Amino acid sequence: MAAAGGLTVLGGRHSRAGGENPWGLPTGNAANYGTVRPPSFARPLPIPPIKQPTRTGPGGDEIDLVLRPGTGQPLPGAATPILGFDGIWPGPTILATRGRPTLVTVRNELGEAANVHNHGHHAPAASDGHPLQTIKPGGSRLYTYPNNQTGGTYWYHDHTFGLTGAHLFRGLGALYIIRDPAEDALGLPTGEYDVPIMIQDRLFDAGNALEYTVDAGTTFTGVLGNTLCANGVHTPFFDVAARRYRFRFVNGANSRNLRLALGNGDPIVQIASDGSLLSAPVIQTSVELAPSERADCIIDFGHLQPGTSVVLRNLDPTWPELPDVLRFNVVRKESDGSRVPEHLAEVPRIPIGEAKKKHRRLRFQLADGKWTINGLRYDPARIDFRVKLGTTEIWEIENGEQTQMHPFHQHMVPFQVLDINGAPPPPAHLGWKDSVAIPPAGRARLIMRFYDYTGTYVFHCHKLEHEDHAMMLQQEIVA
Repeated sequence: MAAAGGLTVLGGRHSRAGGENPWGLPTGNAANYGTVRPPSFARPLPIPPIKQPTRTGPGGDEIDLVLRPGTGQPLPGAATPILGFDGIWPGPTILATRGRPTLVTVRNELGEAANVHNHGHHAPAASDGHPLQTIKPGGSRLYTYPNNQTGGTYWYHDHTFGLTGAHLFRGLGALYIIRDPAEDALGLPTGEYDVPIMIQDRLFDAGNALEYTVDAGTTFTGVLGNTLCANGVHTPFFDVAARRYRFRFVNGANSRNLRLALGNGDPIVQIASDGSLLSAPVIQTSVELAPSERADCIIDFGHLQPGTSVVLRNLDPTWPELPDVLRFNVVRKESDGSRVPEHLAEVPRIPIGEAKKKHRRLRFQLADGKWTINGLRYDPARIDFRVKLGTTEIWEIENGEQTQMHPFHQHMVPFQVLDINGAPPPPAHLGWKDSVAIPPAGRARLIMRFYDYTGTYVFHCHKLEHEDHAMMLQQEIVA
């Protein structure tokens, strides 16, 4: 199929899939879902800027960040009003070094309460971004991130109770990358060949303003858009050389699942999951990401000729279907000194016996029309679990719903997946995780160590409209 500029497109498809709302519920402004926005591949993929430290010293790197309104250009025509870190969507990427603290002072100029949760970060409770630890308009807060964890692709976003979905939908999300100098010896693609891509679906009105509606339908399904954006732009293009690239994919959607694949059928090599490198590369035809999950992937364009293009597809059937993400245009030949070694990192498994008798069970379910965990809704005055510092626990999470997946997210401590529906986890789930999809009417067992910090942390479904409607509990980690 011919494309603009004379490129040969492999696997491109101009889909207008949408169809009927399968749940038969009111979902936002239903009229806007009638036609899925066709891909344009007209604008280049923007790369969020690296946030430079304001000050550096022996105590770490100090960063000043501002929450403020801004504008984006996801679509042709009128600019789109957004809320952003430093006024941009996505916000600037914070690049940290393993073992060196980052101190982030956040000032709120939004006119409403907000905060910052560094998703997947192992941090003191005062810096976790608890849903009630908000920054008042005109105020500021210091977040201290020790970075004493595995190098990987993390991300930060607002976590204000009742407003998380609205704030992320309007732009309050960005990447936080912990660089581990030990990775340098692996020879993976670096520099301009190490590319962050945050993927989010959105809904716009006729004037290109973001349209976010909470009603019976969106509370049930979560907000689902009809336009897919990569780094804040609808179906952009990205010019590449005929060589390997490392892409850090983040599912930053409120509720949408992703299944990423290349339109020409080439494999995608996953090298990292949420919070760490995998022990070995995993060659896949598609990469599945629930909301908040991440995957670092190697894509090798080395066998393609300049003038060829490849579409990154989304094969997930979530309604309305959004099959096109972005297009890679191969524009030049280039030497490639990178490699993908057979062994990436040591990821020792936590012995099941270490948990002893510390087992907990959670059930995600709709009860009386409200989302619950173990029949409970979030109550900030109630501690649901007390966990002893220095212990290891196994959590079994059951999805009591037949119709949809729930992504479970644990704050503060990473976990390992023991099994899903009784079967060993797929190889891509054998690294450290902080989010995992619990299948419809399914279950998963997770093992986690509680270490370093005491205090109150939450855990919840990461479909943000479920979380905002109290599908969240909290634990107190005690000495």
